[in-house]
Amino acid sequence: MIGYEVVNTLTKNGSVKRGVCYTNNGYLTKIIECSIDYQNNKLVATPLNGGDAFEVVKENLVSMNMLGFDSSIFRYMDNDFKQFIIQNKNNLLNAEWFIPDVLSNNIKNKNICVKVIKTSSKWYGVTYKEDRQKLVNDIKRMVDDGFYLA
Repeated sequence: MIGYEVVNTLTKNGSVKRGVCYTNNGYLTKIIECSIDYQNNKLVATPLNGGDAFEVVKENLVSMNMLGFDSSIFRYMDNDFKQFIIQNKNNLLNAEWFIPDVLSNNIKNKNICVKVIKTSSKWYGVTYKEDRQKLVNDIKRMVDDGFYLA
């Protein structure tokens, strides 16, 4: 998994959903899918599973679901997805199955281990339509600087 510093994945236009990562010796120990937003000049992560909100610092690693798996992960995903369907059978149109939850559950059960590769790179995306022009400007700057070839 590529671990981004949370500050490099934010927009000024509202909250974002990110997997807040906990690591030990370069391996993922837990990941919590959260909505992250600035509140009173602090970064606050609110777990999507209804847990209590908590503060994160700008260097906290988050997942942008940049993941690479070998084929062994699919047996765990298959089992977890079946459980998800059973648990959400009355709410399938609105329920969301989060891959970070699958990872956390299977790390906790010692079924898998996930190496985290930290990057200081910036994540570019368009979470809100207001993000578009900044993305266009940043891509143009990177092309002009020779980072990307046009």
